[in-house]
Amino acid sequence: MPATAVSSPPVTAVLVCHDGARWLPQVLAALSAQTHPPDRLLAVDTGSADDTVAQLTAALGADQVLATSRDTGFGDAVARAMDMLAERGTAAEGWVWLLHDDCTPAADALQRLLAHAQAGSPDEPPVAIIGPKVREWPSLRRLLEVGATISGTGTRETGLERGEPDQGQRDDPRQVLAVGTAGALVRAAAWESLDGLEPQLPLFGDDLDFGWRATRAGWQVQVAPAAVVFHAEAATRGQRTPGVLSGSARRGQRRAALFVLLANCRGSALAWMFVRLLVGSLLRSVGWLLLKAPSSAWDELAAAGSVLGRPWHLADARSRRRRTAQRPPSEVRPLLPSAVHPYREGAAAVADVVGGLLAPTRLAAPRSVAEPGPVAEEAEALPPEPGPLARVAARPWASAVLALVVLTLLTSRAVLTGGELQGGALLPAPEGAGDWWSAYTAGWHPVGTGSTEPSPPYVLMLAGSGLLTLGDAGAAVSLLLLGAPVLAGLTAHRLLRLVGAGPLVAVWAAMAYATVPLATGAIAQGRLGTVLATVVAPLLVSTTLSVAAADSSPGTRGRLERWVRRSRAGLMAAVLVALVPVAWPLLVLIAIGTVSLVAVTAARRVSHPPLVQVLLSAAVIVSVPWLLGPQWLAARLADPWLWWWEAGLPDARVGPLDPGPVELALGMPGGPGGIPAWVGAGVLVAAVAALARTGRRRHVLVAWSVATLALVLAAVGVLADPGAASRTDVTAIWVGFPLAMWWGSLLIAAAIGAHDLEAMLAGRSFGWRQLGVAGVAAVALVSPVLALGWSVAHGVDAPLRRDVPTPVPAYMADDASSGTRASTVILAATEEGIDTTVVRADGWRLGEEPMRAAAAPPVLVEALTGLLAAPTEENLQTISRMGIGYLYLPGPVAPDLSADLDSAPGLVRAGAPERDLAWRLTNAGGTLQVDGRGVDIPQARGDGGPPWTATPSASPQRLLRVAAAADRSWQASVGGRELSATDQSEGLQTFAVAAPGDGPLTVNFASSRGWWVAAQLVCLLALVLLAAPTRPERG
Repeated sequence: MPATAVSSPPVTAVLVCHDGARWLPQVLAALSAQTHPPDRLLAVDTGSADDTVAQLTAALGADQVLATSRDTGFGDAVARAMDMLAERGTAAEGWVWLLHDDCTPAADALQRLLAHAQAGSPDEPPVAIIGPKVREWPSLRRLLEVGATISGTGTRETGLERGEPDQGQRDDPRQVLAVGTAGALVRAAAWESLDGLEPQLPLFGDDLDFGWRATRAGWQVQVAPAAVVFHAEAATRGQRTPGVLSGSARRGQRRAALFVLLANCRGSALAWMFVRLLVGSLLRSVGWLLLKAPSSAWDELAAAGSVLGRPWHLADARSRRRRTAQRPPSEVRPLLPSAVHPYREGAAAVADVVGGLLAPTRLAAPRSVAEPGPVAEEAEALPPEPGPLARVAARPWASAVLALVVLTLLTSRAVLTGGELQGGALLPAPEGAGDWWSAYTAGWHPVGTGSTEPSPPYVLMLAGSGLLTLGDAGAAVSLLLLGAPVLAGLTAHRLLRLVGAGPLVAVWAAMAYATVPLATGAIAQGRLGTVLATVVAPLLVSTTLSVAAADSSPGTRGRLERWVRRSRAGLMAAVLVALVPVAWPLLVLIAIGTVSLVAVTAARRVSHPPLVQVLLSAAVIVSVPWLLGPQWLAARLADPWLWWWEAGLPDARVGPLDPGPVELALGMPGGPGGIPAWVGAGVLVAAVAALARTGRRRHVLVAWSVATLALVLAAVGVLADPGAASRTDVTAIWVGFPLAMWWGSLLIAAAIGAHDLEAMLAGRSFGWRQLGVAGVAAVALVSPVLALGWSVAHGVDAPLRRDVPTPVPAYMADDASSGTRASTVILAATEEGIDTTVVRADGWRLGEEPMRAAAAPPVLVEALTGLLAAPTEENLQTISRMGIGYLYLPGPVAPDLSADLDSAPGLVRAGAPERDLAWRLTNAGGTLQVDGRGVDIPQARGDGGPPWTATPSASPQRLLRVAAAADRSWQASVGGRELSATDQSEGLQTFAVAAPGDGPLTVNFASSRGWWVAAQLVCLLALVLLAAPTRPERG
């Protein structure tokens, strides 16, 4: 609609300039071209170092230009212009038009602003401030602001998408909290009654504060989108440095936001707002550090300190606002974002990331066309609304993920609900994720007969996963184990797109890879290490490829970016090796092969990445895992069999695995829960066929080289002697991880070979090539379909279950958690003899596997063997000194053994389920024993570990024995006086008590483990900070 002439009060335009010579000619030209020119135009220059003053003087005359110092703020500059008019006897009346030297108003901008002012209703509060629609200069089409507000966290909110074009969608006039000062029309009476802009806000945030104060004073702030101003935002974009700023523009903006909130919020919310902004500033500074932007982090802290550390400025500002306020704070509430708005925005950002992961390859879908009435004849051929199949075809990966979720739920139907998930190599999860954190930092673990074995590194990752389930450890394990097919498919799809696989080929290969945890039987056998490794391995390959890309073009990559990528790859390698240690030798072999290949190409003077960069990258990837688990890996160097012991128990007790050559070649490690080996033949056929692609052969050969190394490693595991295990009674070695890598590498080779295959065949006449490709494609497509179908039909079955009873009766578990805290020995008959397991509470938990392997010391085993052969009082005393309170024999129990134990002195029958038998030691020692008698321990750590505090009864000899292996880290005191260690009977920690009954007894294990963990976490944090995304460049 064209602008119409309006009769309005006089308008005084005030143009504030600061080093604006580059924009000023266009600004002055736009002002002179106004269809309704201002009645007066004053210019204020704030110490410009260019020829701004000369341009202003030439255009306006010297008497219309006011020069001030360089540290003059925008509000102060306008106030000085108003004072100059008052001194001349021509004080501003009507309206004041505020202008920046980098904003160009459209020719009818002022006319439309005045028209909006005249259109107000007399029944509404008068309008004090009117703002235009602000578009970006020089693009002229993108919206910058159509009114603004501020969130409770101090973020300026415009309601616009970044880079949103102006298509008339924001053209409704409305009331807002504030409008920008660039082009704002202010009623002169309101300016005077509010004392202008806040002097504490010389550049940023003054508009938000001014609008807030105006609303509280009974005025309205409105936006008139019909008026348009183009703004370059020179200060915000760093195109000039205002002299009024003492730091960066970011610091000034953040300081202004904090000041606006604290100066204007209602009094009852001031304390909460203060704390919220303080904590928020600390968190934001940490976020900037994660983005490797220390200057921005410092700006955040400095801004918070300059506002929160000067409460007298806030008190003065709040006092001035109380004098002008005429409306309650509730008048402002509708103009502010909701309290959850900042967090909803954060959730939306996370959803965008997840959405990108789910549907990175969306194809163009036919657009539906609505026909509101008669249409042109040529439009009748438009495509109809797409049906369900068309929608699926348009989003192949999103549809595949949805199908994979449904199929995974169907496959896991038998173990979705019930008790604790366990069975095979999987122990039940602890009560909460906090137990994992405690176990990882503890130097001594109250499990079995006690253990100083450090927690395995995968415990740290399990503890972190508990954060996703709000501390529910069981839910975290269920989500990771049962949801692994979906997670593996997601990570594999990202990798496949990275290596150049087409959209549909990537979907096929990702779906095939997603079946690996199911097809190999890893989920059914509770092989947590292999299952999670299938998720992590594609992430490691993706990050390694990004490292290789940076190493290959060092001239275009910054040094920091290369180290960021290396640290990401190193972290992924550390996670993978913590889950499956055998991955480390595989990584070493791949690193040696890569470095050797680069060295050979360098010797032949063939184009290659710099050898030094490749060496550094390889060294980082193979060395970072040692940061997460130095003792974990060192033990494997000393005992090579331990490389095969992954997260979980070393043996799933599923009988012999014994995969033959055919099973190995088809990726089947053996054991229950797997699919028939022949189902995987299609993937092998496709990978072999990929070798025939001459144009992509080099990449295919790389995938085949990794696959071959993985297959050789699996063959080594199959041929290894399980009896070589030094600390476990393993009956079979699981080679599921190297076979999963064999399968995944073959899929990558097949996907690379299928790249642009259709285009290549299109240029040839129909013949044997087309027939061969069709046959290979058919066989390859059938493999994942059959694998998923077989898995859904059979489901996840034993040994993974949820209906497993606790290993000991409830009263035994209670006794281990209170009183003397005595343990229970479970004696189970096996084909090889008697299996001895020492448990506390209700049994062993996930993360305690290394302690379980060494839970029965030789002294205890010898005593138990003697007890079962010929019970004697000496044997029972030894067992008691080891802290054992109960003997538990799962049925059936031989009658003669039952009779012998019934007749043994010091043993009495205890309650047990049907067919099982149990005995209680009448002189059960417990964890702490004074002169052979157990001591009640009323105070202990949350997991039952030390420090312990007890009050033993008086005794003449006063010999304190701890039912744990002797270690110099044990400390004991009575009444604050340290006890000295004495001869360690049977390898147990023993102290001599000098004087009886003179204070509480305290026993602690003062290990240096906490310091080692702290140093490790600091190093990991530094690595995570380095691996975090760098701060994106603006614009």
